[in-house]
Amino acid sequence: MGNAVPAMLCALVIGLGAVVAGQTVVIRRLMIYRRDGLSDLLVRRAWERGARSALKRGAKRHPGMIPAVIVADIDNMRAYNAGSYEGGDAVIRATGLRMRRSRVCHHGGRVGGDEFAALAWLDPVIRLDVARDELEAAIGGPVEMPTGGQVTVTVSVGIAVLGPDGRAPVNALACAGRRALRRKGKKPGPATADATAELPTIHPSGTSGASIGQHRRPAYAA
Repeated sequence: MGNAVPAMLCALVIGLGAVVAGQTVVIRRLMIYRRDGLSDLLVRRAWERGARSALKRGAKRHPGMIPAVIVADIDNMRAYNAGSYEGGDAVIRATGLRMRRSRVCHHGGRVGGDEFAALAWLDPVIRLDVARDELEAAIGGPVEMPTGGQVTVTVSVGIAVLGPDGRAPVNALACAGRRALRRKGKKPGPATADATAELPTIHPSGTSGASIGQHRRPAYAA
């Protein structure tokens, strides 16, 4: 009996160690799958599951600002993937990095092959088409290609405003995605009136023409 107790305790410790080790492996795998390997942003399911709690946290940090979901869709992605996927991978990595460093993009995620989403809190005196243009300028930019040389990457941004009685984040994601695709479909060339007609001003037209740069340093820049 005297030898049986230590043996049982030893077996119990070993068993508990195996359980903890197994749980650690599972947790690590979950953490890996929550983030996209190229962009280091949340995968779509993780983005959707965490959007509501991220909105609640953001509302406390950004009082008086307008919450919105933005979708950035990389333009001409096929051209970067021509020949190999290394060029496309470099573009995705650079775009993810810019979104992570953005002063206005929060809870960023890669929700499609070349589509990225984030929560944003916008200045209520800024027109949505102005915010969209500045976001496109901030998220796009030069990218060093693996084969040498540099390309200028552009994105098409769609914005869907949220509110106390507004659409759910997942529904806003779909809406912003449609607007980004519509925006992409109108390129190349300058934006037309049709491209911005669906993006209403947040406040009366008396303040709708204000530019972010007229008030402060653009919050959308990295």
